Amino acid sequence: MSIQEEAKRAANADRRGDKRQAPSAYSKQQYLTSEGYTHLEKDMIEALLEEGRLYTHAELQQIINSFINQEAK
Repeated sequence: MSIQEEAKRAANADRRGDKRQAPSAYSKQQYLTSEGYTHLEKDMIEALLEEGRLYTHAELQQIINSFINQEAK
């Protein structure tokens, strides 16, 4: 099961009120080796995520979206 599929499954469980399993969190390196992200997304992951910290899929998407939508300086 891919990281994205697992995150979707966990999110669906949350919506149903099934609290048995918390959303999975992954390291920067795990996201970089995942086949579920484009080269552009992996470039952003490399630049934006901290080593040694775990991120859920929702956190990762929020970080990427914030970066994409920020005003250029």
